[in-house]
Amino acid sequence: MDQEVVESYLNKIPVQARELVQNLNTNEKWAVYAALLQNERMSFSELRDLFDMNPSQIDRILKSLVAGGIIYKRAKSLKDADDNARSYYELSMLGQHFYNAMFDLVIPQKRNAPPAYSTRSPEHRQVVTSPMNPASHVLGGSKPVKSPTIRGKAKPKVPTAVGV
Repeated sequence: MDQEVVESYLNKIPVQARELVQNLNTNEKWAVYAALLQNERMSFSELRDLFDMNPSQIDRILKSLVAGGIIYKRAKSLKDADDNARSYYELSMLGQHFYNAMFDLVIPQKRNAPPAYSTRSPEHRQVVTSPMNPASHVLGGSKPVKSPTIRGKAKPKVPTAVGV
């Protein structure tokens, strides 16, 4: 394989996108990512107990997801940052946007769909349920969400209801 040709094509894909996908290279990593999508914020011990993993296993997975920019490790104070018992994990904006993009890729917005405020009957709408939040219905794909701030208690959100 011609490495120069490979490099020329790789340069057309953002490094962040390649790294993000590479950091989701096991079912266990996808499962932790999905758990954080659904629960918004979880501690190390909550994740460890949920998946019944030994500490070194879940630690490797979390470090990989943090290194890929998919999730953040947060702590209440700087001195707690290295203490797994006093820190928690949540999706980064990249992790949230990646989910939205995947959802839209698999279930694209329906062209010429009636607006969300339409008076047409529900049977004329394409309603899709987000797998991360079964209570939320999405009209033909995910709705863009405003980016919450990284600081403070703002949390990323799974797509919300549209047209229901």
